[in-house]
Amino acid sequence: MSITIPLDRIEILLGQSLCLHQIDWQKFEAILTELGEKRRSRIAFYDGTLEIRRPLPEHERMKSLYLDKGKTMPMSAIRREFHQFLNAQLGENL
Repeated sequence: MSITIPLDRIEILLGQSLCLHQIDWQKFEAILTELGEKRRSRIAFYDGTLEIRRPLPEHERMKSLYLDKGKTMPMSAIRREFHQFLNAQLGENL
């Protein structure tokens, strides 16, 4: 038995993800079209599995900060800052 649920009826909470299996390429493209270009979720598709993720706002802020810094900083400085950030977030066990 299969059911159809419109995508606008599905809510993915911040920091959570939804995996859909056995999705073919045509269904994947239809889902992308329905979600549109300006979506808050991140999409990954590999080998018939579609993952839709909603990153936490702090991850998006960090991404934006590093993208902006990447325009003006040398790569070695970006790596150093990123490792300092990871150490602060995850501890010294890296």
